[in-house]
Amino acid sequence: MSNKPPAIRLATALFTAVWVFGAIKLVRSLSLAPSAGGHGFTIFAFAATYSVMALLIVYLWQGASWARGGLFVLFLIAIAPGLVLVLPYATRIPLLAILTAGQAIAAIAGFYIVFREPTAGWFKRPNTTPLTRGPRR
Repeated sequence: MSNKPPAIRLATALFTAVWVFGAIKLVRSLSLAPSAGGHGFTIFAFAATYSVMALLIVYLWQGASWARGGLFVLFLIAIAPGLVLVLPYATRIPLLAILTAGQAIAAIAGFYIVFREPTAGWFKRPNTTPLTRGPRR
């Protein structure tokens, strides 16, 4: 996929920011008292979710159209449910609330870029089928 639009660089940076904010949230969460599942579950959930996210960001950079959908699904599973906790945590754990809101804003901006033209057109596969077929011999 040559002729990469400059907006792809911005979208990739936004999705990378989502990943970095998640890593900061992990470090902050580990400094708090463990939940019922313990810190082991928190680390496992982060490793599982954010390793897939990192892979999808790399594929997005390379032009894989399906990576846009994969990132959107991860957003719906991993980040969107946490948005309901932003207001309750704003007073008790403000850093986590700010980072979660930042993740949502960066992700939504990144999705806007990759699903709108002209960037969305860059993800379409070029037509490689021949226009005409010769007679069979």
